[in-house]
Amino acid sequence: LGLTVLDRHAATFQPDSRIAGPEEHLFLRARRPGPPAAPAHTLLGPYPHPARYRGPHALSTAAWSAFEPHFRRHDIDAVVDALTGCRRVLDVGGGTGAGVRAIAARHGSCTTVEPNQDRETEIQHLPDQGITVHPGRAEHLPFPDGSFDAVTASWVLHYTDDPDTAISEMLRVLDHDDLHARIVLIQGAPDNHMVALLNEHCVIPAGEQADHQGYLLHLAARRCIEAGLTDISYRRVEAALVPDAGAPDRQAARTARILADFWHAHHPDNPAMRASMEQDLLAHYGFGHHAVDDSAVLLTARRP
Repeated sequence: LGLTVLDRHAATFQPDSRIAGPEEHLFLRARRPGPPAAPAHTLLGPYPHPARYRGPHALSTAAWSAFEPHFRRHDIDAVVDALTGCRRVLDVGGGTGAGVRAIAARHGSCTTVEPNQDRETEIQHLPDQGITVHPGRAEHLPFPDGSFDAVTASWVLHYTDDPDTAISEMLRVLDHDDLHARIVLIQGAPDNHMVALLNEHCVIPAGEQADHQGYLLHLAARRCIEAGLTDISYRRVEAALVPDAGAPDRQAARTARILADFWHAHHPDNPAMRASMEQDLLAHYGFGHHAVDDSAVLLTARRP
């Protein structure tokens, strides 16, 4: 079968019976050649994973600006906690700066790369807070090998042209000799309600492959293990889209507009997507819910 035997152990077992004699047991532990496999985990489901990346979503600055005031998130604190002990932190995809501010406040400084020119300009004023901003993309990070003891990316991989290359770049700029070396990633949880709404009312009707963010985390775990970061852990973190208070029909209309524009603002079927989602959300808010779940999974990959 091509397996490599890692160890073997012989033992004698005596059943708890007067009529049974001793049993000789041989225990073997073996695995296929190569690095350990990426562990399966319920937080990466549903299964099976897609066989390929579906391609990046298009997120406009206007869509994010409409979404962010209603975004209630606990993922930033989780990322900051996961970076304990690190001092040279790179955040890939700085966004509006909320995450990098929190990282710099706790860990002294933070370097970030932002591909969107408008947002990169918006956060250029942050050096006085210990934050250095660089233009660039996840697939081509503008830093030498081994520049950082931690690299983090929150809600980024599904916007990259090539997540495999992006993960390889994060591993390239990581200082693997540092005892604190780690990769910290955030993507949507498998039961994320917001992603489910977008898939049902926007992504699939547009003829696109459904979004599956657990696939991206599984890919990242495989690449990290191959690079020697074999201590892999997953943690669920909470986030939600919370519209302004109001009657269910107003909440449904507002949320449907925000979400339909999130990835498909310029799609010709955007009005139909919005109307379809609004009906679903009307029932959701009518049952007394006040938010749309956008919970996430935090992956941390460390040296063993």
